Amino acid sequence: MSLSDRQNAKCYHGISRFFRGCKSWLVESFPFDTFSEVSKSFFEVIVTVVFTFIPFFFLSIKWSESEGANTSEAFSDTFYGYWQGGEIVLPILGLCGAIAVLLALNKGSFAWWAHALVVLVILGATIGGGAALKGSDGFNKDLNGEIITAAFVIYLFLAVLWLVLAAAVRINKPKPRESDLRAQDILRQVNERRAKPEA
Repeated sequence: MSLSDRQNAKCYHGISRFFRGCKSWLVESFPFDTFSEVSKSFFEVIVTVVFTFIPFFFLSIKWSESEGANTSEAFSDTFYGYWQGGEIVLPILGLCGAIAVLLALNKGSFAWWAHALVVLVILGATIGGGAALKGSDGFNKDLNGEIITAAFVIYLFLAVLWLVLAAAVRINKPKPRESDLRAQDILRQVNERRAKPEA
């Protein structure tokens, strides 16, 4: 074996050892269950976002030649046109409802301050959405483009918040209550007494 072959083999083994070390670190730091639960939450959020916007994406495409070319400007104008009257508020309210249900059904999964912070975010988004609907006079008047852009940013923020909360619920099991722990301790003591032979 020549010197360059030995150097190549040594380099290959070094790279292989590095990747094996990275893999074992990932498995130890982030168990497969964690990846699985996060991917379920990600899938849940992505499906919701896709089913909200993909129909309007296809409606924004000019299919026939007589409608004109599909330039990026024409496409974005058509796509934004579907949300110009404040219709983007409806998906925002839907996400607020989903987050509220997630919080209500998983009280033990988050600290009180996390609940309070998320509730403030939901209330802010709901009140802001209501103000936008009032400004559009019930979808009858066009809103400013900046407001529509801000609404899309809020929607994205709420989707990420929902993803984080859903993943946290799936990964972290709620801590048992103190009363449950006491009851289990009493039950264990009773079972130990029963198991002891009588003198």
